[in-house]
Amino acid sequence: MLAGTFFVFQGCGDAVPGPTEVNGDCVVVTGVGQTDGDILRLAGGGTLDFDGVERAVQVALYLFDLKEDGEGGLRVQTQYQFTFSNGDSFLSRDLASLRPSIFPGEYLFAIKMTIVSGLGAFSGMEGERPLALKAKMVFTDPAQPNLPMKAHEEFEIDGLVCN
Repeated sequence: MLAGTFFVFQGCGDAVPGPTEVNGDCVVVTGVGQTDGDILRLAGGGTLDFDGVERAVQVALYLFDLKEDGEGGLRVQTQYQFTFSNGDSFLSRDLASLRPSIFPGEYLFAIKMTIVSGLGAFSGMEGERPLALKAKMVFTDPAQPNLPMKAHEEFEIDGLVCN
């Protein structure tokens, strides 16, 4: 589990509510994790719970086309790779709007994940899913030129994965 407190998304226009019903070949997925790294490549891990079965996961996060949005926030293309110890994995790509929090260098975002590929249990699950990811990302102070730009991210996942 992560140390510290997760954040509350109030007034975040990109927030996606998690589904409450399970039907067909769907499983409820919840989880938390964190990643650390340079400004474009972060790695870490977490745990995802699939209908009550908890699984450890390695997470790689890549950020592409990071740009200021002209409204105090950032726009970025995200790519998440979730890999489990048995080789099952899935990859998502999504556009995220990062909104500044009240703390300098800290941004909040939420995305509705689009799975672009999967292996093992996630094979054939491509497409937009009712799987929401909420995250807090903190960047080091770019005004300190002697330090390389670093980022730390904490995330929560809530939703469904369906065949």
